[in-house]
Amino acid sequence: MRENRRIRRAQVLRSGTTLAIFVGINLLLRLALTPLNQAEYTDGILQLTQFANQTGIYPPLYTALTWPFAFLVGPLWAGRLVSAVFSALAIIPIYLLAKRSFGARAALFASLIYTVAPVSLRWAPRVMTESVFCFFFWFACERLITARATRNPEETESALMWSGVLGALAALTRYQGVFLAPPVLALGWVLYRRTGKVPWKGLMGLIPYGLIPLWSAATNTIHGGQLTERMGDVPFMTFLLNGEPFVLLFPYFLTYPVAILVTMGLCKGRPRPRASLLPLTVYVFSVLLVLQSLFGSFQERYFLPLFGLFFIYGGLGMAVLDHILRRRQPWLRPYVPITVVTWCVFVSFFVLLGGRQAFGDIRFASEFAARTANEEGGRIFTNEIYRAERAPSGKTVTLIPGVLNASLGVSASDAIVANKVEFFARRNAFYLDNEYYEGRLPLRKGDLLVMSQIYGLEAQYPVLSRLYDLESVAEFNARVYPIYPDIMSIPGTAQNPAAFLYRYTPQDFTTVVLRVNGPRVQ
Repeated sequence: MRENRRIRRAQVLRSGTTLAIFVGINLLLRLALTPLNQAEYTDGILQLTQFANQTGIYPPLYTALTWPFAFLVGPLWAGRLVSAVFSALAIIPIYLLAKRSFGARAALFASLIYTVAPVSLRWAPRVMTESVFCFFFWFACERLITARATRNPEETESALMWSGVLGALAALTRYQGVFLAPPVLALGWVLYRRTGKVPWKGLMGLIPYGLIPLWSAATNTIHGGQLTERMGDVPFMTFLLNGEPFVLLFPYFLTYPVAILVTMGLCKGRPRPRASLLPLTVYVFSVLLVLQSLFGSFQERYFLPLFGLFFIYGGLGMAVLDHILRRRQPWLRPYVPITVVTWCVFVSFFVLLGGRQAFGDIRFASEFAARTANEEGGRIFTNEIYRAERAPSGKTVTLIPGVLNASLGVSASDAIVANKVEFFARRNAFYLDNEYYEGRLPLRKGDLLVMSQIYGLEAQYPVLSRLYDLESVAEFNARVYPIYPDIMSIPGTAQNPAAFLYRYTPQDFTTVVLRVNGPRVQ
């Protein structure tokens, strides 16, 4: 008995040391990447600022995590640091889940794959919810598998409860986390059938899910309307047009060496008793594929929770291959992880560098316009728009002055405009709507216009130049290589599987800063 305890203690210590080393490596690597990107995507900026300008799009947890740090390092760096730290910590549930299902060696290799995987490194330094969401999502999955595998009724209920709590936290980060609730209910039903008692303690973990409809009602979430709009008239065709390319490109996003290892893990690996990960993986794959395909937005980041589960199978495949080589060709053993890591780093390098300038032209133009406007006393206008006008049904309610505005059932925001320009300029910016192009609202001498190509500069400039004497004072350019789906300058390819065809084609973007020198003399 004492010998068994000593062995278990040594195993725990060894696993803890391995995990701590991986967490440290991931933390250093991801923090080192935080200065890489020139700007941030629209979603990221809206997530950072939603407590002050509610949009009805996002749950609150990511914003709440960044908000305290914003007072110390500013909102941009607060978002990047939270993403990087949670991306590093997400290796903990990956390791524990792999170890629980397939053993310590598979956990070691799964952690290695996650550390260098392009899809994880790409979003680690970005102001986006993906890293925080995956941390809670994978931990909820780990607790769910633990609840299924353990034989102690008390430990089972505790793990089931934490699976519900962590799933709710995932859902409060991204609404997709809601679909983690059904597996908890299903396992609760299995336990009831097995024992004849309702596992109340385990099911209490579902209580925090009640916060999600409350938040949705308070902010008048628009996701239902978005899904209905994007599904189109023939939802099945929308599903096929987005779902089929994702299935076909899934090995590309995993990287081909990892995809081969995943196949080997699925075919040759054997899970530990009562700890099979396959049913949960099939469930997550099916739900994400259907929902995101119908949503009509082809971006691999939406499937990042699924990638984590496949990294575990990749780790299992590497462990199986390592076991085979140890018996037959031991000299080849080191070359398998070396090849996988080298290829993943190679792909990650181009993915990270290819997208680092996204919206950089808008950021630098906004900062330049802010400096110039401060010196000359002009106003800043822009053509940047994210969402067109919604019909308002009431006024916004201020819950915390200067911090949190919500609608409590009415429209919180009629339109989303100028958000990136305002964020990077750190001052108010006005959207150039139709009244300015028609001359019903005049521009003043000294006003500055931040005009981006992707928001219609080429069509808008001739109209404005007929009304005003415009002087180009600065031009800023950005170039993106969409190795993985990114913003696109080719019309009709953004958030579309067609972007894959242009993954090596440079996408060039331009933002100009124009000064209004007065009305055009007729």
